Amino acid sequence: MPPLTRWYVKCALLYLAAALLIGVGAAVPGSWQLGPLFARLRPVYFHLFLVGWVTQFILGVANWLFPRAGRQHFNHHPALAWTAFGLINTGLILRIFLEPTPPNTAAWIGWGLALSAVLQWSGGLLAILQLGRRVWQA
Repeated sequence: MPPLTRWYVKCALLYLAAALLIGVGAAVPGSWQLGPLFARLRPVYFHLFLVGWVTQFILGVANWLFPRAGRQHFNHHPALAWTAFGLINTGLILRIFLEPTPPNTAAWIGWGLALSAVLQWSGGLLAILQLGRRVWQA
């Protein structure tokens, strides 16, 4: 299994565990006095689950299984794939820390969330470019 695939899958499993922990906490509203916190963590839960777990697991497995040409071909760009991985994870981690912040606390929170979205979007486009070239050129 290539190193990038292992990193995608390891991160995906960590994000799944975190999403499940938040999901269980949100499902038990009466037993903890953390109801308002879990209400603010709902968007984090969805991002952890969909971007962290589902998307990264799919990208990791696709990176492993999709046909790959030799180094002499234009579609072999590991740096592009690693950059996509880094952008997606940087954006997700930024969102995890900024999303639960109470609204109207600071203007930079909104800019940070916008930056996290741009990072995730850019990483997704790079992943599509990298994997798409491997599929269309196979």
